[in-house]
Amino acid sequence: MRALEVTPIGATFGTRVRGGQLQELGAFPEEVQTIHQLLLGRGVVVLSGVNINAEQFVDLGQLFGAVRPTRIQDKSLSPPASEYVFVGQRTSDNIPTQLTRADVAHIWHVDYSTAGPIPRLAAQYTVNVNEGGGRLSFTDMRKAYASLRLETREKLRGVGAVHYEHPKGVDVEQPGQEIALSWQERHKGAIHPLVMNDASGTPMLCLPARPDSPVQGMDEKQSAALLQHLWSHALSQGEPWEIEPQTGDIVIWNNHAIAHKRSEWPLKKERLVWFITTH
Repeated sequence: MRALEVTPIGATFGTRVRGGQLQELGAFPEEVQTIHQLLLGRGVVVLSGVNINAEQFVDLGQLFGAVRPTRIQDKSLSPPASEYVFVGQRTSDNIPTQLTRADVAHIWHVDYSTAGPIPRLAAQYTVNVNEGGGRLSFTDMRKAYASLRLETREKLRGVGAVHYEHPKGVDVEQPGQEIALSWQERHKGAIHPLVMNDASGTPMLCLPARPDSPVQGMDEKQSAALLQHLWSHALSQGEPWEIEPQTGDIVIWNNHAIAHKRSEWPLKKERLVWFITTH
């Protein structure tokens, strides 16, 4: 295998990997280990110039963990890939009149935190896209935790928060524009500690996407004040950066340690992207 070309993207996290035969990565365990270590250390890895089919994409994901079944199966794929790959697609003859849940995720979040155990990694493969077709933004929740004051860290120790799912998910409406759920309805979701450790043992902030979520032991006003403070801190101290994936890019991120969001896909832009998560 031709040697991998590894290039840092951000100052402290994010790495682009080129070279080799990335579609045959499974045959080269040392290269898999290199990428695995980059994911643990720098949080986001972009594999560039990749040309694979959906089954190969699933196989690549399996190199880093058990691929999680998708919640929505797409008829454009056949089993077994259709059981694991979420498809985001728009063609010139199928342009919607308004944005859908597959088009945008305005709110900072970690994937599937509302549905039980949080997937360890997430990956998006841009099969084909028009230039200017949307950006992915990331912020490092490990750095956000490390920069908290000691008294705040002590306050968060052993405290959990509810990650509830709004009917609009983390998607179409700008933050704060969707209809608010009642305090009781917001208690229906998965509970995760506000501080967790990633796979390397590094502590990180684990914040629910919606800052009106309930925090254990706090009332509505106290929960909102704490979560708004923590999210503001995370976005100022987590060294956020963004990338516009190009055709042939597979963006893999440490879904435990890195929060993300994505800008909207312009309605007139064509695209085909595949998405998987792993435990």
